[in-house]
Amino acid sequence: MVAKLKSMQFFLRDARDEATVLRVIGAATGFAVESADVPVAGSGGFLQVEDFADGFNQGYLVSSPACIAWRCAEPDAARELATRLSTDVLVELPDDQWLLAIPSGDLRLVAVEMFDDGIDVVGPVVAQDPLLGREDNA
Repeated sequence: MVAKLKSMQFFLRDARDEATVLRVIGAATGFAVESADVPVAGSGGFLQVEDFADGFNQGYLVSSPACIAWRCAEPDAARELATRLSTDVLVELPDDQWLLAIPSGDLRLVAVEMFDDGIDVVGPVVAQDPLLGREDNA
């Protein structure tokens, strides 16, 4: 039998130390997370790390068994990562929209461009906090 997983994928504008990212993601998700390079006793999730040459410097995929409760959804997790790591964080929402969280805590729906070795924000940014339903052009 194959275990069901749930996951979130984040991209960080500026590279950060993996152990620090693991602690922040653990705080955001509500459970300990480990990676191949940084084992964490009692972890409930696993972090895959990928470095990119273009656009956002690092990509993180957090996975856990479906039975583990996550403390928050993508917008709140991205906001927490951006503010605690002091860098822009990009996350794909379930409805194929992309959300940019900036260190001030603001959330913005954005358009992205995929590269051979990365991803970046393109075009005009529409500032919107999906949790409040408020829009402003930025």
